[in-house]
Amino acid sequence: MGSGETTTWSTGPQADHTYGTSAGHYLYTEASLTSDGNIAQLQSPLFRDRNEAKCINLWYHMYGVGVGKLDIQLSESGKPRTSLWSESGG
Repeated sequence: MGSGETTTWSTGPQADHTYGTSAGHYLYTEASLTSDGNIAQLQSPLFRDRNEAKCINLWYHMYGVGVGKLDIQLSESGKPRTSLWSESGG
């Protein structure tokens, strides 16, 4: 988790989306010095009630050399992962 500028120059947002200041917090993965095919994963807690609709809200920033794809996936026990949404960066 971070706040303010990212550690690699000119790769992150200028300000927090919610407050419009550099005081907000965010999660990020460093992609500037990685090799093709590297994967970073952020996992959410389990959704236990299968009968209730689910919603994911997020703001994302994909800028800089090495940024690949943001892929939101559903993983259910005993089933293959399902891609729900994806966006390419760079």
